Amino acid sequence: MEVGDKITVTGTLDYYYDNLQLENPTLVSTTTGDNPSPVLLNVKLDNNWLLKSGTTTDVEAFAKWNFNFVTVNGTLNYMKEDSIKDFEIKYPIETGEATLHVYIPSGLATETIIDKPATLTGFLKGFYDKWELFIFDASNVEF
Repeated sequence: MEVGDKITVTGTLDYYYDNLQLENPTLVSTTTGDNPSPVLLNVKLDNNWLLKSGTTTDVEAFAKWNFNFVTVNGTLNYMKEDSIKDFEIKYPIETGEATLHVYIPSGLATETIIDKPATLTGFLKGFYDKWELFIFDASNVEF
């Protein structure tokens, strides 16, 4: 499998801290696809769009943004001094500015980041009742 391939899987759909996941997934088929292009995130994500106990206030917004591949241009900061995984990015929207939690796995973020202009590319998901941008490769963080 390569990035961009289309896959079909079966399994049991589970819910974990606002994050949909598949338990015991089985790969059914793989079709070669094109490398996806990220969508520019320029709207404020409403945490009420996330699934909570299996419900959402806006199923269309949830379907549009959940697990979407996006790019965010903004200013990156640590959220907690004792964690090199948890960040927030402030980014422009039509009515001002929005903030998004960012998770960068260990080893990808190795420096102190305070008010640093950045372009991040990753996928959106819910975690602990808030939207989160998950960065999966060091090349997806540009300063």
